[in-house]
Amino acid sequence: MKSFRLLYLFVVAALLTSCDDPSNLGVDLVDTTTGTPEIVRISASGVATGEVRDVTGNARRSLVGRVTDPLAGTLVVSAGLDFASPVTLSDNFEAGPVTEAELRLVRSYQYGDTTSALAINVRSINLEWTASGSDSKSDIPFGEVVTTVGAIAQDSLVVVPLPSSWIEANDVLIRSTDFVTDFHGFHLEAAEGNAVIGFSSQSSVMRVVSGADTVDFVVTRNLTRVERTSTGVLPPGTSLMQDGVGEGLEVAFDYEGNKAIGAVLSRAVLRVAIDSVSAPAPPNFARPLPSQVALAGITADSLVLSLAVSRREGEYLIFDSTVLRGALQDLLFGRSIFERYVITGHTDIAPFDNTIDVVLIKNGSSGTTTPEMTLTIIKP
Repeated sequence: MKSFRLLYLFVVAALLTSCDDPSNLGVDLVDTTTGTPEIVRISASGVATGEVRDVTGNARRSLVGRVTDPLAGTLVVSAGLDFASPVTLSDNFEAGPVTEAELRLVRSYQYGDTTSALAINVRSINLEWTASGSDSKSDIPFGEVVTTVGAIAQDSLVVVPLPSSWIEANDVLIRSTDFVTDFHGFHLEAAEGNAVIGFSSQSSVMRVVSGADTVDFVVTRNLTRVERTSTGVLPPGTSLMQDGVGEGLEVAFDYEGNKAIGAVLSRAVLRVAIDSVSAPAPPNFARPLPSQVALAGITADSLVLSLAVSRREGEYLIFDSTVLRGALQDLLFGRSIFERYVITGHTDIAPFDNTIDVVLIKNGSSGTTTPEMTLTIIKP
């Protein structure tokens, strides 16, 4: 399903960008010889929170923790991690026995109270599960607690010694060729703390000592699960866009009321004001801004295609791309494949880093600036 989904998106993107100027798609349907270019500015007719499937499986980062942010509310975040041994193991390692095993988790992300002490439960995963194509709402079939480890949100490395009872129970499996198929990994969840931390999937390992040989088992799959259990308080006139939670901000524009339907489009730019001052973070609280915000089109069967990635200009996010222009040209000609358009975090075409980054968007209410689409068109 994942491969089909990606293929579909690539095909759509190719269709939108297959010519030098995607705005010329369908230009032969109208007479442009007598028209003159004009600029039409359309304010958003609505900004609302909408569901966006947020794929978090097999990212370059896994997130773990729980945090209460007065702006974003309370989030509970957990992760599944699976490991595999190198292709070849030494005779000494295979002969065993396994005497030590530990998870070495390299921190690559931080959200919340930077001074917070966390307690992380490490649970076994005893059933098969899927990471590829799975999203932040997917279930992870975890079992009993193997161990609990303490960590500080600022720790650059979290070491989780696995108990001797677990080592003894899994000694033969760890040293066997069946490990890759019969071992299903660990589920990490926060039992205490007020922070979410991220671990690099490329640098984190399970280190095993067997027969006096030390071997690092690498992460082969991972999945981050995110649940918002309460909402925060937003400044008047703003809407919250938070990555990773399966939500985006739907933006709608009245193209027909502004007489843009049927026009030939030569440029389309979306300009969105952000609010970076009305909701300061509490002391010692990290609340990262997203490095990438996407404007995406969503089809009737929930397929997502990134139409433009924002660039920052002062207190504005600017979305401007040939793919966006081609998609809106189809819309003006009444043949769009998209049912809605959303501002969201990362899209799910790998590689990507999981985050729960936050940005406040001014939505036009309470006197704030409204998102605005500027079209350069030629009317027939």
